[in-house]
Amino acid sequence: MLIGTVDQMIEDLQARRERWDISSHTIFEPFMETFAPVVAKLGGR
Repeated sequence: MLIGTVDQMIEDLQARRERWDISSHTIFEPFMETFAPVVAKLGGR
């Protein structure tokens, strides 16, 4: 589960990748629009 601002969620995702090598996540359809800014910002990095 991710909670927080876009930047906080990005930090959490990056920490999970570094610590546990997790780089794939499932986003359920009702949350896709809410999560879109995270994807957009990660795509720009």
